[in-house]
Amino acid sequence: MTNAWLSFVLSLCVLGFTSLNQRAAAESGAATAISGPQLVEEFSRLMKKRDYLSARVLLKQYWSVQLTRAQWKAIRKQLHFEPKVGWEIVRSWDSKAIAFRAGVGAQIDLKIQQGDQLFKQKKYKEAFAIYMATANLVKKRGGFSENRYLYYDLVTGMARSLYASGDFYRAYRLYLWIPPIYPRYRQILFERTWASFRAGELEHALGDLIAQYSPYFNGVVNPEIFLVQIYVYKKLCRDQDLSRVLLLVDKFRKRLEENEFSVQQWASSDWEIMPLANLSVQERYSKSAWISEAAREQEKQSILNFLKKRYDSDRTDFLANLTKVTVYAKMAFDLSSKELPRLRELPDPATLIRQRLEMWPIDGSEDWLDEIGNKFFLGKSQCKKSESNVHLIVPQGPVEFLSSVGTRSGVFSAPQ
Repeated sequence: MTNAWLSFVLSLCVLGFTSLNQRAAAESGAATAISGPQLVEEFSRLMKKRDYLSARVLLKQYWSVQLTRAQWKAIRKQLHFEPKVGWEIVRSWDSKAIAFRAGVGAQIDLKIQQGDQLFKQKKYKEAFAIYMATANLVKKRGGFSENRYLYYDLVTGMARSLYASGDFYRAYRLYLWIPPIYPRYRQILFERTWASFRAGELEHALGDLIAQYSPYFNGVVNPEIFLVQIYVYKKLCRDQDLSRVLLLVDKFRKRLEENEFSVQQWASSDWEIMPLANLSVQERYSKSAWISEAAREQEKQSILNFLKKRYDSDRTDFLANLTKVTVYAKMAFDLSSKELPRLRELPDPATLIRQRLEMWPIDGSEDWLDEIGNKFFLGKSQCKKSESNVHLIVPQGPVEFLSSVGTRSGVFSAPQ
């Protein structure tokens, strides 16, 4: 696991569980005691009122309350169907299931660990077999709608195992199984782009690239997107399109340098932190006997501070990588070049991992999602016969960072 990814995980943990709400409660006296049934009832009420900020504060403030398995599941069901309290809360709630795991749930957990270990050992075919068997077990287990994120995690593991073993076409086909409702869908689009490109499905690769320029993502794209476009257009001898990529890179760099993106715009483009962006500006308030208004406001400020720090970090990384992409694009544009050298610094594992693109759509965004991931490039190769032997040595793509961090990174727990 890279330092960048570890740093991000730790920062989310701090955001989620170094609770300013608990501090506020300590300052004003001990928090009012709450029972398991009361916690479930109040959480359900706040979710129905769409006061997601208060629901988040409630869970954080009373995280240690003892719950029965049925009470834990009642809250989990709501979190998975409407994860607007923040994804780190959803995942951490799953981790509370350890006290309830038994039977098939424990068996699934063990198999996932085995698959991850095999992947780290670069035994990709064996890992694929484990992930596939486990995915089938999850689907047959029942309650698929409540465990769909885990199922798509496993499908992602299968696709990554195929990609890492060099079976790019089958990896691409598996990535197609994963729908836009999956919280890591934008990352899936990126990985699917690499898989289709390495499989020679250039039309699909460019289609997925175009999807990542969707207004739904607020104009924020990762520099590696430009890199794949450079490779594809060079291979198709589409030099005019290649020159347009240079213009896009320059335009994006200028927007970053001049700080044209607001923190909210930036955060809303990243599906991992989109709910946090919404919570930081939430005005809806439903008075609760268990939560103070001061605790809510402190939580909003804590979230906003996190988002600002994240924006500054991402902006610095993106600018650095855009410089590398620009240099490489100009090399590709040189028509006298018959071979593009392997670029070892992009895709950069730390930068890729920092994408963390795994967000659920917010209100009104479903219409955008209908279009994302369904693009297809209709252009043709413009290579002359004399140019048909242009040789491209492509970078390895996502497999570099996949090998370094494992396949699933412990996202969701087994069905209970």
